[in-house]
Amino acid sequence: MRILVVSNLYPPDVMGGYEMGCQQVTDALIGAGHQVEVVTSTGSHHVGSQPHVHRLLHLTEIYDADRMAASAPITRLLCEADSYFVNAGNVATLASVIERFDPEVVYFWNLIGVGGLGIVGAVHHLGVPWVWHLMDAVPGYLCSFRGQPVDAVAKEFGRQLRGRFLACSQRVVDEIASKGVTMPGPVDLVPNWVRGPFPPARTRWYDGGHLRIVSAGQVGEHKGSYVLVEAAAELRRRGHTDFSIDLYGAVQDAAFQARVNRLGLRHVVRLQGFRPVAELVERYADHDVFAFPTWSREPNAFAPLEAGVAGCVPLISADCGNAEWLVDGVHCIKAERTSTAFADALERIIKGDIALAPIGRRLRTLLRSLTLDAVLPRIEGALTTEATRRRGVRGSVQDVHLMAGLAETLIHTGIEERFAGV
Repeated sequence: MRILVVSNLYPPDVMGGYEMGCQQVTDALIGAGHQVEVVTSTGSHHVGSQPHVHRLLHLTEIYDADRMAASAPITRLLCEADSYFVNAGNVATLASVIERFDPEVVYFWNLIGVGGLGIVGAVHHLGVPWVWHLMDAVPGYLCSFRGQPVDAVAKEFGRQLRGRFLACSQRVVDEIASKGVTMPGPVDLVPNWVRGPFPPARTRWYDGGHLRIVSAGQVGEHKGSYVLVEAAAELRRRGHTDFSIDLYGAVQDAAFQARVNRLGLRHVVRLQGFRPVAELVERYADHDVFAFPTWSREPNAFAPLEAGVAGCVPLISADCGNAEWLVDGVHCIKAERTSTAFADALERIIKGDIALAPIGRRLRTLLRSLTLDAVLPRIEGALTTEATRRRGVRGSVQDVHLMAGLAETLIHTGIEERFAGV
């Protein structure tokens, strides 16, 4: 099957698990014998030539918070429109690749920053079936402007387009619906995965003494890093001192270390910087608990699953996407996203009220059914089902170029007229 993957970023350019998941599935599909090409942005790194990866799209600066903050208001609005609505240059580039490669199905991933609605609309007009893998509420963002849903855009999205969606959690589906967006086609829940081979089973579990806690991901407010620091301070106030917390990942807040120091936790909470996933999995084996007080809109993070493979028991927010796939007290420990609730859970572990060994063993058993090899047939099935659908009338590449250019001009003109004085 000829599959064209479209993603705003592709490793080594990554922001998190979404991009890494895209590469993992792409490699697995190639390994399964499919002919796969990737269209993505030029990114920020120099990358050696990869015959199947075409770094041709322009990624706006929507993710560069510092650059956006320093830009004029009208510049930010135009950048947002190019990110979500239409980037005519990217549409033209994608249409040319489709004309050359003639894919049987297009496989969308994260489309924020490349004019996602225009990308989907172009593929629809060209008559190519598509599947969209959702590890975030991307359609909801693409149908919004200035942080608010645009009802007319959401309505037309649901009316005009038709494809298939693979969502990593019901949490993602519900968030998209909350923005007034109806996904035009079947929606399948496909869990995030771990990759093998599994490391040797853990033989040493926490049974008193020093509790080794770890967390990984972006170190910042939305991942709950401050919640975890406050929980550590609360444990100390309760008289528990024999524990440590290692935080892996890029620090999003320059004031974070200062806050740790003010709480007297400099030698307890340790910033370890970014590490590749393979190295992290090895390090998880030297920790007892993976603490993850992430925000409620966490779709379904890979890191707690990867920690579980190494026998490091996840302690997660009770309302995040991961909580849908793991049972409290069976495969993980759940807590409300407050420093007190996380301190309570960690204190129960320290006192021996929660035994980690049985939870860790059950989770590892579950994760054997959540490997990429186990999940891939569901992805292949969705791609095959869509690829065999009748394409109907197929529009021309020339028409796509013309419509994208016209749409971009109209959107920019409307924004400039409406917000010129902002």
